[in-house]
Amino acid sequence: MKKFLCTLLFVAAAAQAAVVYEFTGTRTATTDPFTGSFTLTLAAPPAATTDYLPGAALTCDVCNHVEFVVDAVAAGFTVTPSVVVAYGLAGTGSTFFFYFAPGSFNTNGVHDSFILDGLHDGTLTVSGATGVPEPSTMALALAGAALVAVKLRRR
Repeated sequence: MKKFLCTLLFVAAAAQAAVVYEFTGTRTATTDPFTGSFTLTLAAPPAATTDYLPGAALTCDVCNHVEFVVDAVAAGFTVTPSVVVAYGLAGTGSTFFFYFAPGSFNTNGVHDSFILDGLHDGTLTVSGATGVPEPSTMALALAGAALVAVKLRRR
């Protein structure tokens, strides 16, 4: 019985989809102009500021790293509350910042960056993000599992 429930919980946890972030951005300034993109696949949305290097999770065309800043104000950015994608341009040592509305990393859909100076424009597409379940939802799921356990035990 315990083995069955543990297997059921393990399968449910493994079935969770990955979160995929697809970004395209442009910089039209005379210094280091570029058009770049990346795809980042994570098991869950980042909960804290995290820097990613190209590899299995991150594929990009002209970047040497991508940083997701979860709380821009706490990280020292002087921009309205936002989340930030920092795009490190390979071969230049430069990093460019694209600002998105709070919650963009956790919300499926297409998110446009704030255009702060007319030089940076970016789009972040998020798929596979699931919200954190409400405590009542978790309680209902546990109650359902308990009922299944009781029913199986009586057999």
